[in-house]
Amino acid sequence: MWNISNQLSLLRLFLTIPCAIALWYDLRIFTLIIAFIAIVSDYLDGYLARKLNQVTDLGKILDPIADKVLVLTIIVVMILKNDIPLWLASFIIFRDIAILLGGILIKKLKGIVLVSNYWGKWAVSAIALYIVMTITDISYPEIILVVIVTALLTISFGTYIYRAYKIFFMNEEKIN
Repeated sequence: MWNISNQLSLLRLFLTIPCAIALWYDLRIFTLIIAFIAIVSDYLDGYLARKLNQVTDLGKILDPIADKVLVLTIIVVMILKNDIPLWLASFIIFRDIAILLGGILIKKLKGIVLVSNYWGKWAVSAIALYIVMTITDISYPEIILVVIVTALLTISFGTYIYRAYKIFFMNEEKIN
């Protein structure tokens, strides 16, 4: 249960507070170091879970929760600092909360734990890139990245809705 993959997810969860504090106080290098560790731990935990055959229901729940807590905390700090358009932040927050609550409902009613899908992983990666670009204050065509983030968020949210539909209305038992 507390294998290396789940411990990496817990690490990411614990990195949330120092990352938010560093971001709030404009400690950019420290924020980037913490964010880099969090991003690496996110990719590493999934890889190790599959490679070591240690995929667990706890890991399927803990990994996305750690991602969502970290991303949502950073987004809230960015809202407070006016570093992200409010509509984009609202979309990110709405999507993540809807996916989390939907996953809890599916687990409770159907006993199925939904795993993350590739569209969701790409969306989180795009959000991470957006956050890093904003933190570093690098000049770039922001509109292009905002369009990519929005498109990936929309597609990933649609795939989660479709998977939930299949579970509830088509009685699918295993959805990957």
